[in-house]
Amino acid sequence: MNLDYIMQLEETETVIYIIRLFFINALTYFLDFKIINIKICKDVTERILTIFLLMLLTIICSFIRRYSSFSYLVISIIIIISVSFSIKSKYNLGYSLAITTFSLAINYIIFAISTFFAFLEFSILNIRNDYINLIIILIIYISLFYALFKIERIGKGFAFLKKQSQNEYFSLLILNISCVILFSIVI
Repeated sequence: MNLDYIMQLEETETVIYIIRLFFINALTYFLDFKIINIKICKDVTERILTIFLLMLLTIICSFIRRYSSFSYLVISIIIIISVSFSIKSKYNLGYSLAITTFSLAINYIIFAISTFFAFLEFSILNIRNDYINLIIILIIYISLFYALFKIERIGKGFAFLKKQSQNEYFSLLILNISCVILFSIVI
């Protein structure tokens, strides 16, 4: 094989990975606020700052993924998003960790479902372009995410997670359930 072709293929995979990671991070951060029914951004400056924070998170996570395993990547995403969520929402860090782990698990489930549906479409239409595949996956991903929040009970936040429980056992239970879901996806 030609060395230039291999380098181009590696660059394409890196770009696709970074775009995918940005969308997962952004929707996880959005879902954190949606779960407890808090408006995420109030003005334009705050939105720009949030997008910058998510881009910085994506760059940090892409370096972590390049030099370590996927498990370290998931842990770093959870910690960084939890800290920023805790600062912005004024909730304690333990509660933020539980909410972020839960929302990341939901995001990976939705992404896995969208990848499955996109794979069916790739097989039928015989699409071989990686960028077109990514666009189709992201369209299905965002559509499923949007459809999930059109359900009235979910769209107004998860009732059992809205109330910040002082019970440490409840936070630990949510954290354990979410970790099991995340690591079953990793495996």
